Amino acid sequence: MMRYIPAILFAVLLMVIALFLNRGKGQWLIAGFNTMSAENRKEYDMMAVSKFVSKILIGMALCLLAFDFGWYKGSVTAMVLSWVVFGVIAVFALLYARGDRFKKKS
Repeated sequence: MMRYIPAILFAVLLMVIALFLNRGKGQWLIAGFNTMSAENRKEYDMMAVSKFVSKILIGMALCLLAFDFGWYKGSVTAMVLSWVVFGVIAVFALLYARGDRFKKKS
């Protein structure tokens, strides 16, 4: 039973971070924006970016919990499917966030 706790704690941590991001807090956690100049940061709708990252983190946390549940039940299918969905979410996030999607409209 103890071997499932780290994955559950990490999933809960992801969900807490997602909650903060969804409320517009913790934007400093988003990689890349800390290294931008103040002028470049003003070009982006940070609330939209935060909400997007929040949704991605929730999806990944749910995949982690599904994997953990599959491991607990001994279901290889559930474990593999959870990682496939995790990969799909990651690829979707990378493709969706490309370009000027989150730049403020003038």
